Amino acid sequence: MFPVAPCCRERFCFVCSSGQAEFLRLLGTPFVFRVFPRKTNGIFLYLCQPLPAVPGRDPAPHRFANPNRPFEPYGMKEKKTIRLVVLLILLLVAVDQTVKLWVKTHMTLDETIPVFGQWFYIHFIENQGAAYGMELGGRYGKLLLSLFRIVAVGAIGWYIRRLIRNGAPVGVVVGISVILAGALGNILDSAFYGLFFSESTPLQVARFVPWGTGYAPFLHGSVVDMLYFPLIEIERMPDWIPFVGGETYTFFSPTFNVADAYVTGGLLYLLIFKLRFFR
Repeated sequence: MFPVAPCCRERFCFVCSSGQAEFLRLLGTPFVFRVFPRKTNGIFLYLCQPLPAVPGRDPAPHRFANPNRPFEPYGMKEKKTIRLVVLLILLLVAVDQTVKLWVKTHMTLDETIPVFGQWFYIHFIENQGAAYGMELGGRYGKLLLSLFRIVAVGAIGWYIRRLIRNGAPVGVVVGISVILAGALGNILDSAFYGLFFSESTPLQVARFVPWGTGYAPFLHGSVVDMLYFPLIEIERMPDWIPFVGGETYTFFSPTFNVADAYVTGGLLYLLIFKLRFFR
């Protein structure tokens, strides 16, 4: 519990978190709490002013206001935001998985389909690692990466729940939800594709097989990548440029998937438009 709020002239006015406000209400106190959410240094606190309860009247309609009201963890606004987040994540994951399943069942490994001149190709590859084709070597490296993704998704989900509960702007919640959808999309690849797909090869398209008889065990499947944008290609870089001097250089050379684009797009959106919220 925080000390008496310096901005409040009432004797029993104090500042607390949302969880502490719920705890006070559950104690069965004879007071009605008028709760004012305030954001200080990026943290939502609650300015609570206890008032005498008036029979038959709720002086401050709020989910903490009436001690006799059953506990409601979320208000109407929070419930709408939760529904929006769930629908958004399901839609984004569905788009990502639809594209990957089509590529997996219609293209051989390393096959390329031109889409827009020499600037955009559907190029089917599989990787054992992180976003944009970056790999973490070995079987145990793949397992660690898959477990890390699962923990990250859980942490992001918990953080989204906390943001909604504390009344964060919808734009911030949506941006982080897009990142969650991207992480979840790649988890599905590594967790399940190896269980019900045969192996993709340069000569044979993958096919569905009985569950558990696929090309890899649980959490060891390959992530499907297919988006390739070689926007600029330079035949020979100047020798004085570090790392790429004297070599052919292509921008943008990594092949990625829709889920990777979600993660990158969500991060860029938060950095460009919502950075002030996190300060």
